Amino acid sequence: MQSDNKPLDNLEKAHSSHALPLLQKEVVLEKSAQSHPVLLPSAAEHSDLKPNVMGQAVDNSKSIAESSSSIQTEEAIMDENTDEFHAVCNHRRNIRAMHRSRAQNLCTTPVDYDHIMKLMGRWNRWQIRLCIVFAFVLAPHIMNVFLNFYAMYLPKHWCYVKDFDSEKHKSITDMEWNSWEIQDIVAPLEVASDTGKSIRSSCQMYNRANYHHLSHLPYEEALEAIDNHNESIISCNQWMYDHSFLRDTVLTRWNIVCANKAWALLLYIGASLGGLLGCALGGVSGDRLGRRRTALIFGCFGCVLSFILPFSSDFSCLMIVKFASVMCNEALLLVLYVTFVESVVDMDRPLMLTLWQAVVVMCSLLLVLMAYVLNSWANMQTLIAAFSGISMIILLLAPESPRWLIINSKHSEAESIVRKAFHVSFKTLPADLEIVQHEERPEFLGTMARGNIMRLTKSVEMTKWLMIIITLWIMTALQEFSFNKQLKHSDDSSARLSSNLHEHALILTVINVFAVVIFFSLTKYFSRNNSLVFLFCMSGMTVAICALPKTTSMRAELVMLVIGYVSTSVSKWLLYLMTVELFPTVIRCSVIGLCTFCSSLCVTVISVVITSTGMEENRIPCICFGLLALVCSAMINYIPMCKGRTLPDTFQDTLSMRSNSPDLNEWIPKSRFIEEKFCCGYYPKRWVLAVLCHIGFAIAFGIRCNFGAAKMRMFQHHEDVYVTKNHTNINESVEFHGHGGLVALVESSFFYGACISYFPAGIIAAKFSPVRMFGFGVVTLSSLNLLLPVAFSNGFIFPIIIQFIQGLAQLSEIPWKSIFTSAPVWAIIIATFTRCWMMFTLINDQLSYMTEALGLSMDTASAIPHGIMSITVIFSGQLADMLRNKNIFTTTTVRKLFHCSGFAFEALFLIGCAYSTNVIAAVTLMVIARIFSGLAVSGSNVNHLDIAPRYASILTGLGQAFGQISGILTPLLTEYIVSIHEAKGWKLVLLSAAIIHLIGVFFFGIFAAGEVQPWAKKTPSTAKSAEDESKQSATETP
Repeated sequence: MQSDNKPLDNLEKAHSSHALPLLQKEVVLEKSAQSHPVLLPSAAEHSDLKPNVMGQAVDNSKSIAESSSSIQTEEAIMDENTDEFHAVCNHRRNIRAMHRSRAQNLCTTPVDYDHIMKLMGRWNRWQIRLCIVFAFVLAPHIMNVFLNFYAMYLPKHWCYVKDFDSEKHKSITDMEWNSWEIQDIVAPLEVASDTGKSIRSSCQMYNRANYHHLSHLPYEEALEAIDNHNESIISCNQWMYDHSFLRDTVLTRWNIVCANKAWALLLYIGASLGGLLGCALGGVSGDRLGRRRTALIFGCFGCVLSFILPFSSDFSCLMIVKFASVMCNEALLLVLYVTFVESVVDMDRPLMLTLWQAVVVMCSLLLVLMAYVLNSWANMQTLIAAFSGISMIILLLAPESPRWLIINSKHSEAESIVRKAFHVSFKTLPADLEIVQHEERPEFLGTMARGNIMRLTKSVEMTKWLMIIITLWIMTALQEFSFNKQLKHSDDSSARLSSNLHEHALILTVINVFAVVIFFSLTKYFSRNNSLVFLFCMSGMTVAICALPKTTSMRAELVMLVIGYVSTSVSKWLLYLMTVELFPTVIRCSVIGLCTFCSSLCVTVISVVITSTGMEENRIPCICFGLLALVCSAMINYIPMCKGRTLPDTFQDTLSMRSNSPDLNEWIPKSRFIEEKFCCGYYPKRWVLAVLCHIGFAIAFGIRCNFGAAKMRMFQHHEDVYVTKNHTNINESVEFHGHGGLVALVESSFFYGACISYFPAGIIAAKFSPVRMFGFGVVTLSSLNLLLPVAFSNGFIFPIIIQFIQGLAQLSEIPWKSIFTSAPVWAIIIATFTRCWMMFTLINDQLSYMTEALGLSMDTASAIPHGIMSITVIFSGQLADMLRNKNIFTTTTVRKLFHCSGFAFEALFLIGCAYSTNVIAAVTLMVIARIFSGLAVSGSNVNHLDIAPRYASILTGLGQAFGQISGILTPLLTEYIVSIHEAKGWKLVLLSAAIIHLIGVFFFGIFAAGEVQPWAKKTPSTAKSAEDESKQSATETP
């Protein structure tokens, strides 16, 4: 019996000596067995190599052999017949029976945190306990965020007159004066800026001397006794507020109304800066100090500041406390979110985030109830501060994130937390647990701190992913700002959701419930990337459509606003989830902090600019945000798929998510060349073709631009000195004055036809002779242009038809999937769209800008920018070819350098032109802008020949088709902006064009390429013949 157990006992003794000596007291062995159970791997899966803390392999067989020899020596000394020997053997049998069902090879097995979570199972008692703890900690801090909605609420207010104070004069109550009747006596009429209706002023009052007498009269008699025409108007010093919804807010306590509205903007800036600093500090501290420690530090400080906030007696003190409170709250929420997601397995992350959002909805409902019962911002803040103190005590029950402990080499602490989790969940942990961290690449193991986000810049791919994620975060925040701006609460009866404050908040909460359901459905049944593309397109279209002039019913517009609001909310939560899943544990908090910082900074700057410039009711920014969201949706496909993957712990884990790069070393086929070198005997055929194309393009672009110059004469009432008996002035037959919208429609009709024809023309040019197609298009274009004067004399419908046909006149097997999924192709398309937006803005409206905004004659300065640009184009082409031929730069570098530098400087100089008040400076800046625009011709304009020479015509048609969409939009938007803001509208036109231009520069600089793409290297015919040969060889093989 004893001999049968000797080999096993020897092996067990050998293994036990690796952790602690074999021969110890029974009590010590019992404790060690309970605290160090053994993990049972299969012998086929693991070898004797054991990774150390940095992921390098060390040989474990030597140490086991040495310990085994020493044990055999000790066993030889020990007598088998002694009681001590039998006690040790029996004790080891008990350990074996307790911790495993069968004897196996007892090699120590390294295991990471993800495998431990799988052993623990889904939704065990430990995870349920963590969810409850995090929910209680999260609730008061979420309420702190939503409380700002009530703190900054401005109720109806009017000027205070002591004679109409019902608390001091009983006559007001006896005469049954209400607030509206008092305003009829005290406040003068003014026109509302948003609705255009006449309302009673809340900032001014009549300077009457007989208020005391009027307050003792009935309302009807008081109206007959006043004379508003002979009374002076003064500004208010004190105000009375409507306390039907809230008795006390921040704005009413410090009278932040009328002339003091700047204080509200100052308070908003202070709170926003606190949020920005909180995101940065929370991200860095969460990665350096740990999740739990950071949450406790910022949570305790935030709890104290929440108590102080409602008792601030000075406005400066309020700003400082508000700044610090928001900073602590944002940092705490960021760290809690990361810890919340890191505590579950990969399959439960969407469900965990759904529970997070359910807690948010419950908090908003509870806050509505508190506002209805307490009716005071100060009381609500005090109660929430008390809840925050309790939540900090509950947070002490939550452990540190084991994932963060493991990656920072704190294995003993992580092991104790894991053992406690298994104990709470009534799960048995296998023996000899050895937690190890994942292997890291050598280039990421520098002298920088482990949690330093700058390590990420060592990888080009991770840097690109980070830039895309930040861009998506910014666009989501801007869309959310747009919808909140359009769905904001209003006391007017025509409010979008409700004029009642509590009903408005309740409706938003119900909308968020639908958002939670949609989020869970998308994350469960669809991929993250596809869901995000759909949501971005949906929210972008709705915010752009809803911001257009009202053409639909109020109900339909409200439905679209709700759809866009839900789409934006869900896309924001998806971005949170994708950011956590994409970046490693060592910098996860820092990346989320950086994304939140950038998005909040952009929203703060946009909000301050809109508020300070008086553009609160202007919908042009919302339209731009919607269009930019549609553009950014194309960037999502360049983020790797994260659904179903374990959370990355190291940079190597993140880089393993990337797809395999295509092989770019294949044979590149030759391009098609012109076979005959000369034309007409002596002239090189290339030069003849270039000159003829130049003439054709001059005719086509001249016809495209002539309406932009002609419309100036159409709008002006002038006497034509050249009118003769045989000449009819257009202005005599058709009146164009006051038809700016129709003229904009005529102008854009050209691009409707061009948008339809460009893409089919590119496909046809790939099949037939492009030269003949080009000649046919120019002839048709010129012939139709001759009919325009006759068409204008008979109304607008005929010019629209002719312009549409003129646009149309600008006229196998293709790898469509590869084309539409290629990043360089989309870089060209986006660059073409933004370039055309700027070009059509200047072509169509430059003359109008010089005449209306600068007061110049279009005969003196209109051709200067384009004339100088024509010289720059020739110079840039020569310079780009020289840099490529001498191998100074690669083709990719040359295309990006010329495109980005040219268009970036053009946008910057046009921004300066928009803000310039001097005529000479404005013209100079515009000329310099067009000079730099000429440099960019050697960038994206010829890039399709670099990446796919065989499909260059198709790519050109595809890019131009998208580019003509800008020609449709620019006349309509310019006319709308200028008609509302008149002279100031030109500034907005130039600024919007410059911003769109910069977005195209950013996109092209990241995704453009200069090498032939793999899908463009083989023709369809060669691919088909290769397939036929393979089939034939397969049939001939016996």
